[in-house]
Amino acid sequence: MRLHTPLRRLYAYIILDNPGLIKVGETTQGIGVEGIHQRIKQQFGTANSSTEYSLVWWTYSPLYTDRQLHSVSSLALHRVSANREWFECDLQTVMAAYHTLTHGISRPYGYSMRHEQEECCNKIVNHFNNGGERFLMAAKMRFGKIFTTYQAIKAMGYSKVLILTYKPQVAASWSDDLRLHVDFREFSEMHRAKDGAPAFEDISTIVFESFQKLLNKSGKMVGKNKSISWIYDEVWDLIVIDEEHYGTRTENASAVLDKLNFKKKISLSGTPFKAMASGEYAENEIFSWTYPDEQKLKLAGSVPHQNMPTMAFHTFNVHPSVIKEAEASGYNSEDGFRIEKMFAATSNGFMYPSAVDLFLTSMASKQVKGQSWSPYRSEEIDNRLMDHMLWMLPSSVDSVTAMYEMLEKHPNFSNYHIINASGNNTVKIADVKAAIRKNERTITVSCDRFNTGVTVPEWKTVMMLDGGKSPEKYFQSIFRSQTQYTREGEIVNDCLVIDFNPQRTLELIYEYCAITAKGATSTEDSIKEFCEVASILEHGANSIVKRSVGDVMMAMSRVGSYIDRFGSMRNVSSHLADKTLIKAFADLDARSARRIEKLLGSDNGVERGKISKALTRSQQKDKKKALDKLKEKAQTALRRIPTYLFVTKNTEKSCHDIITARQGRLFEEVTGISIRHFEHALELGFFNRSSLDRSIADFGYRESQITLDNFLTQD
Repeated sequence: MRLHTPLRRLYAYIILDNPGLIKVGETTQGIGVEGIHQRIKQQFGTANSSTEYSLVWWTYSPLYTDRQLHSVSSLALHRVSANREWFECDLQTVMAAYHTLTHGISRPYGYSMRHEQEECCNKIVNHFNNGGERFLMAAKMRFGKIFTTYQAIKAMGYSKVLILTYKPQVAASWSDDLRLHVDFREFSEMHRAKDGAPAFEDISTIVFESFQKLLNKSGKMVGKNKSISWIYDEVWDLIVIDEEHYGTRTENASAVLDKLNFKKKISLSGTPFKAMASGEYAENEIFSWTYPDEQKLKLAGSVPHQNMPTMAFHTFNVHPSVIKEAEASGYNSEDGFRIEKMFAATSNGFMYPSAVDLFLTSMASKQVKGQSWSPYRSEEIDNRLMDHMLWMLPSSVDSVTAMYEMLEKHPNFSNYHIINASGNNTVKIADVKAAIRKNERTITVSCDRFNTGVTVPEWKTVMMLDGGKSPEKYFQSIFRSQTQYTREGEIVNDCLVIDFNPQRTLELIYEYCAITAKGATSTEDSIKEFCEVASILEHGANSIVKRSVGDVMMAMSRVGSYIDRFGSMRNVSSHLADKTLIKAFADLDARSARRIEKLLGSDNGVERGKISKALTRSQQKDKKKALDKLKEKAQTALRRIPTYLFVTKNTEKSCHDIITARQGRLFEEVTGISIRHFEHALELGFFNRSSLDRSIADFGYRESQITLDNFLTQD
């Protein structure tokens, strides 16, 4: 009997020279996917006229046969002929039919959570079930944050959920997962707040709106607009802040959140660096998933991660002739040449057009032996990855327009279709995708558009021509190239970041690794993990140099930012202070310290980002004043730790070393706090031990390298 055959696999494949047709069959031959390939190859010359195919889907199916799947009416409509297993449709149609058969609902998506998504979902559910009120999903782009959030909503049984974002274009993604995946068939359709209140029932109801819609042009909250103001009257089970890194920390956004009534909050971001550096979230309130986390699973052979491209950073120095031409054109800067300034423009075009023109020429010019100035001429770069590119320019619409116009005329780029994605036109991401379908090569020129919340699989190169040092913008932009993509039936395993600011690349990789380092992992080890799955090659006058972990570590020491990290708010969790620390840090007497401790214990509103209605205005004022003094003295003390490390005779590499070094008097003289209070603050979690340990270790690394350099340069 065929019905209960454990090894039966259903499968679907396409012939590459006729992708409009899809074959849907079954096999019990062999084991797993290898048996499917054996069966397909047996069909060559009979069912197939070509040997070039791509297996697009397969699954074990002990209960259902291919004949049952063929008979589903939504698929049967597309059958080429009654005696053949070929259908004139796409994979989504096949999947919708399969889920009609297996789940009773015609939806194309039925994938399960990956292990890390399930881990994140479980952490959210456990945290909220144990009294937690907020959570940060700090997961890299392409993690599946929307899908995972919906799974948490389903697990918790929330019925009233409000999604807010400053990026309204993500509405399509929230809607697609909701209406296309079988797991969410019991949810209601997604509503827009502007359309009025839905009829809330005993099912999960998702309401979506942008912060822009809740604010008028002057940035004030909309209160008179009845179609939107209803959201302030509801008590929401959950609010979700999508793209948390973008605009949600403004005074206006805070005003909206303070007016809303909600029980729980989840914030989502692929680059939540400010949130993580601020100390706003405790370790148990964060799920972090980074690029190295994903790539390590790929290297280990994890099937769900095999199609995720591996990133390669290629940095280039600007050719000296371009710099010389810029200077001859009037470019003048006291702090040296900066590529972003060369791209300065007005409504009339570039300010240094001859230099920009020469820069574009140098990118495709013949190389001098032993030197490398052009990504097109490098043997380390597969030029096919540059067929479709996103170019990020400085934040200037005039610069984008000027680059668009120059590329249109430049002979070196005549084989590219150029897309102007500046803020002054109406180009949508759908227009970009349509242009890519029609043209073999495209360059999309942008500054602040399409660098977050969009997916263009064909973009396999992002070229960074801006000078910005915001890690949020940088990593949001470069990860546009890391979408899964299959070209002519072949999985594209690589993607490129091309940056003409080599120092900036190293600095921001340091930032990324330092902020996303987990637990007791040192910054150096975090960078080592990153470099194992992302190569960094610098091209220039001295040929090609592979940048090391040490190069990345030392990059920050050149600008001194590693010292600033000591005083980061990430290292201070004010709401965890007890009366001992309040008394010491806020300069209060014992009675006042106990009163502030009681206020902190009864309500953590200041830390949670909501103003408590349980405290009187006077109590709120007293608590805020004490917390401000607490933070100020704590941060001041931490900023002085590098000075202590410099003057102490010991080599201290961690907080533990400082405590046990028996330098209490010196420590207090330099930092202003006693070793006893420092240790107590660490025990309470008021000071972030793991983050401080990383900062202390980084300081020690920098000092040891400087000492080594001085020794090596001595006669």
